Amino acid sequence: VGLHDANTFESVAWLVAKENNGSLLNYFNYYVDILSGSNPFGVWIDHISVLTYIPLLSFFYVVFERTPLLLNSINITFGMLTIYFAWLIAYEVWNDRSAAKKSALIMAFFPPLIMYSCVTMREIIIVLFVQLFTLFYLRWNESGRIKNLLFSIMSASTHLFLHNPMFFVLMTSYIKPFYIYFRKNFARLLRGNLKSLLVIIFLIVL
Repeated sequence: VGLHDANTFESVAWLVAKENNGSLLNYFNYYVDILSGSNPFGVWIDHISVLTYIPLLSFFYVVFERTPLLLNSINITFGMLTIYFAWLIAYEVWNDRSAAKKSALIMAFFPPLIMYSCVTMREIIIVLFVQLFTLFYLRWNESGRIKNLLFSIMSASTHLFLHNPMFFVLMTSYIKPFYIYFRKNFARLLRGNLKSLLVIIFLIVL
């Protein structure tokens, strides 16, 4: 099944590249047309994630022509990045370089990740953005800096395109801290702090 999906992604990426006649301008116009409701390939290309993984693959085909080995190399690069982020996450949790090295070593030899790094599929990118979410979430939980909160939300939001259910799973991580923050600001609002009203509105909208 994995090999079939990988072959499908690669072949459709090449179809999209040919549709654009090797022009980057045509490439961007093509996806504008799709977003506006026009799709020359019909339902089938939508079914295999035309707005997620295919644009990345077809972009490289538009620039470099058809080179399946290039796409495999890109996935391997993502796979190597997951090892690095495993190191960062472990160091963030334990503040121990030895623990971080062990975590990176386990990640490097974890069989499913090795497989997903070697085939043209989305799973390794999904793992990478889960790691980014985890890293920024931990930093936000530690420091309380809004920048880390926004980066964690942005990392989670990529799964709206990559893998919808994962987005909702990651967002449940905010339920407890947001509830505590909401309660604190509601108490401040009752004491007359009108600035807290803006925070409450932001949390409700989010």
